[in-house]
Amino acid sequence: MLLLLLLYCYYYCCYCYYYCCSCCCCYYYYYYYYYYYYYYYYYYYYYYYYYYYYYYYFYYYYYYYYYCYYYYYYYYY
Repeated sequence: MLLLLLLYCYYYCCYCYYYCCSCCCCYYYYYYYYYYYYYYYYYYYYYYYYYYYYYYYFYYYYYYYYYCYYYYYYYYY
């Protein structure tokens, strides 16, 4: 996706250059999608971070639960 964007910007800049246009428009779109790309990258990064965080949280929660269960089991029996 990012590679296609770079190719698009490259040919767009060449197009602007040959027709004596301002190439800054290309760089504007380039940085815009660049920022857009990394925004969603960090978004999914933190999403999976919290996902594994809660996964291990419930993992230790159930571990503690069964630990107490067996503790009281051996305590009363």
